Amino acid sequence: TLGTATAAGTLTYTAGQIAGPFARTFATSSTSTASYDATTLFPVGDGTNYIPIHIDPVNGAGPVVMRAQAFNTNSGSAGIGMNSPLSNDRWEALVTSGSSNLTSCFIGLNDAQIATGNVIAQSASAAGFYNAIAPASTVAAGVSIRTATAIPAASYTGFFTYGSPSVANTWTGTTSNSWNTASNWSANAVPTSIDDILINNNSPFEPVMDIDVTIPAGKSLTLSGTGTLTIAPGKVLTIAGTANFGARPVAFKSDATGTAMLGLLTGTLTGASNVTVERFIPSGKRAFRLLSPAVTTTNFISGNWQQGTHITGGASGGFDATETNNPSMFTYDNLVVTGSGWTPIANTNATNLTAGVGYRVLVRGDRTVNLTAASADAMNAATTLSATGTLRTGTVTLNSSSTPAINSTTNPTTAGFSLVGNPYQSAVDWHLVTKSGIEDTYYAWAPNMGSGAARGNYVAYNVSTGNSGGGSVGQFIQPGQAFFVKNTTLGTAGTLTFQEAHKATTSANVFRTAITPSLAVALYDPNELAIGAYPIDATKAVFSSEYTNELGLGDAAKLEAAGENIAWFRNNTKLAIDAAAPVTTSDELVMKTMRLGANKNYTFKIETTNFDSALTPYLVDNFLNTQTEIATSQAFLASFATTSNQASYSENRFKIVFQNRALNTDDFVKNIKIYPNPAQAGGSFYIDGITEASVSVYNVVGQNIPVTVMSQGNAIQVTPNAGLSKGVYLVSITVQGMTKQVKWIVE
Repeated sequence: TLGTATAAGTLTYTAGQIAGPFARTFATSSTSTASYDATTLFPVGDGTNYIPIHIDPVNGAGPVVMRAQAFNTNSGSAGIGMNSPLSNDRWEALVTSGSSNLTSCFIGLNDAQIATGNVIAQSASAAGFYNAIAPASTVAAGVSIRTATAIPAASYTGFFTYGSPSVANTWTGTTSNSWNTASNWSANAVPTSIDDILINNNSPFEPVMDIDVTIPAGKSLTLSGTGTLTIAPGKVLTIAGTANFGARPVAFKSDATGTAMLGLLTGTLTGASNVTVERFIPSGKRAFRLLSPAVTTTNFISGNWQQGTHITGGASGGFDATETNNPSMFTYDNLVVTGSGWTPIANTNATNLTAGVGYRVLVRGDRTVNLTAASADAMNAATTLSATGTLRTGTVTLNSSSTPAINSTTNPTTAGFSLVGNPYQSAVDWHLVTKSGIEDTYYAWAPNMGSGAARGNYVAYNVSTGNSGGGSVGQFIQPGQAFFVKNTTLGTAGTLTFQEAHKATTSANVFRTAITPSLAVALYDPNELAIGAYPIDATKAVFSSEYTNELGLGDAAKLEAAGENIAWFRNNTKLAIDAAAPVTTSDELVMKTMRLGANKNYTFKIETTNFDSALTPYLVDNFLNTQTEIATSQAFLASFATTSNQASYSENRFKIVFQNRALNTDDFVKNIKIYPNPAQAGGSFYIDGITEASVSVYNVVGQNIPVTVMSQGNAIQVTPNAGLSKGVYLVSITVQGMTKQVKWIVE
């Protein structure tokens, strides 16, 4: 070591070289003068060639020890601002001690191979990416290359080489707005993994990223000047290198074909403060949606989501006025100690949107809806909601003190549920999201489910047991989506952690592929079922040896919506998903049918998968005192009606029981025959072997077909009251509380 803490060292160099590391101490309050002489010389070489380095630091209250060494091999890669190949010679100029005293440092490299136009490059490691140092270096060809200004301590890493600078492939927009068109770029080629990318203008055409793009490690994407960038719907921008949006406008678009995403961010992103994220809302029911932006907006709701749909709530405050001024946008207070938690927003002209916060918004359609007309059942048109502000990236941890906060109350109404939002402009894999004290289930709002004023229902998704049924809710939470989570212990806030590694660049729902037996029930309005519409609600039971009949793994508590709901009931708990032990003949599934209407028609659609062929499920109707065999080879439809009798729409009307198929020896069940089958349209059919029964006929979507039933000797004659079209019909025959369904074909 040459030099002391209080005095600079002196060095007389005559010849030779130091082939290993060499250290010098720079005294307290050393002031650099960009000296490249004996006071800053480190006479190192690679063992063959003498390639010294000058290190000239500025340090403050204490000394700094710098150590240098030269090498004639270079395993590093060209990074930002550099072309390949780099020089084979490289240097290490590391701070051995006193790093907290270092303010800045000049570097001078000496090598006979240095050429005019070369620049110094610095890396964080010997074999890492070497990025060009700005401003340009001072070069004496064949002699030396030196930093033009000192390197600040905060960005000083200590590994150096030199080489030719790269010229960024710059957007020219000559031909079109297509990123994927070569003539729109200065290099007359679409950028590749070896390019730094510069967008500093938007004329004559603004760039639209119409392909998936990855900025690789060591490379950059820079927006400056008048540059803008639009990522097309369904396309993904992934950043492993460096991206600087420069506070310039960047838009992630959304339409019927998909939504643009910011994929995995393992590099760095700066200047993302003027980013617009879109959420396309397809045509459907005029209903609430649970939404969350991936940006914290710069301006108010009135300049963001309200540009795409009406938001009501008062005669002032920026709201769209209606006769009632009923609120159409709510937040959810996860920490409220009493009540439901839903709170109307105070205004739209003084309230910003916050990334990762969940909102409930009534989407009537676009802003051409006539607010003075009677409310419609459906949206008038699809619409797109946009929000502009600072993009949320990096690790996001939600707990009792975060925004949004996780529920820490014992409020029996909110019941440990918290409304949160996907914080990223990317799909998120729910299986990967870290949950501590949070159940493995999330709850999404399916706006097209439900009937009447309900206009939607909750669908649960569980890591182990999948979707409760009724909506396209799955493993991947979409950008712009808000959802509910539930604490495992009431009154104790859990922690939910989102990380960049949890992002997924697919919007497809991936479900379990294991052969786990399941039984799913969907409740329909028969008219909606007839046109292939959404169910009112749905629930599912899954059976496996990994589950028990106690509450635990795979179970999902029921989150009820207003209006009609169905759920399983086990251990005094309503469940959207019941994960149970394998079925035995002593088992039953108790169903809860909540808030069914009087004097209405309904249809259950029951579907089983991988069911034990030795067991037969039966639907028990406690109101009619019947039990009906549930077909396990195909979707089974069970239509029923409610009356003014309260028992007909009781929560406890239905359950499912199981019997061993070998015990079903009743001649009625085994030998029932219908003839003619197939039959000609307009005729009757006969049920052979019985003289008295209750008979109903349904089409394949559960609509009841009125019929006349008459006894004819040893058979029953059934005649439709109106002509039937060609197709398959289901005949439901009930004798002494036992019901059997048989197909009848009309040609």
